[in-house]
Amino acid sequence: MLTFFGLNQIIYGHFLGIHALQVVEESSVSQQLSQAVANYRQLLIALIQYFPFTLWALVIAVMVRFSRRRNLRQPTMAPTMTTWLTILLFALAVPLIIPPGAGGKQWGARFYLILIPLMALIGGIYLNQMLSQRRRWQHYLVLSGLTLVFLAGAYLNVYNGAVVSYRDRDTNSTSLRHNYQPIATAIAAISEHSSPYIAMSHQFVAQQLWAAMPDKTFFLTESTSDVRQLAEGLYQQGKAQFLYICYPHRPCLTPEESSENLVVISKNTPLQLNFSSIGTVGKYPLYDVMITDQLGSG
Repeated sequence: MLTFFGLNQIIYGHFLGIHALQVVEESSVSQQLSQAVANYRQLLIALIQYFPFTLWALVIAVMVRFSRRRNLRQPTMAPTMTTWLTILLFALAVPLIIPPGAGGKQWGARFYLILIPLMALIGGIYLNQMLSQRRRWQHYLVLSGLTLVFLAGAYLNVYNGAVVSYRDRDTNSTSLRHNYQPIATAIAAISEHSSPYIAMSHQFVAQQLWAAMPDKTFFLTESTSDVRQLAEGLYQQGKAQFLYICYPHRPCLTPEESSENLVVISKNTPLQLNFSSIGTVGKYPLYDVMITDQLGSG
């Protein structure tokens, strides 16, 4: 982990890496503590809900801890305790530095994923110890519990995660189908739009849509001045229309600008940008933008 943080510091100038763009916003100590408490709750619930093996491992750990034949635990005590300490430190540290809402849409406890192989290692050690010191019927009980945990995890992660449209508000977990449905609707509508030029208010729009529309050209226009610059360039190439897409999770103010702020002067010719709302398609507010010559010459 230290190597990972060190490489982030060298490459991105922040130990959290590129994700730091969402994390380094200024906030008070009370806000940070409140955020950390909310993150603890969300991540711990997600870890237990989507990796139920965690509960099984904790139960087995308690059973082994209070076992009378404690000598069986000695050969693996040191590495086991080291692993537990690593899990504890990581679980306590991560919620302090991640953004509110534990990082947006995800599945399960995304920031706790590194704990899953560690918990699996711990569980395997304890399972081996339990099977070596318990009666046969207790072996069946332990293995039956493990089977139930596996089936529950498969249902939660495979069925809910990939087969059905599912969203858990408590953990912000969003299934593939639930996430893709509004994007697919937007792709279908945008593909049918006559203009091959698309302006977008945020780079996330292109990340979600561009790969499905190779015949469209995307332009990142984060400000009104960017939109005006794009319109001028298109007009000089004889184009008079483009599609504007707002990213729904960030402010998108350009379509609400006054007409005076949507005027472009191109070679002494005043051009007016007219935004016409198409509506929200999927999850994206869409606007048809026409570039008109105010002098009436084009």
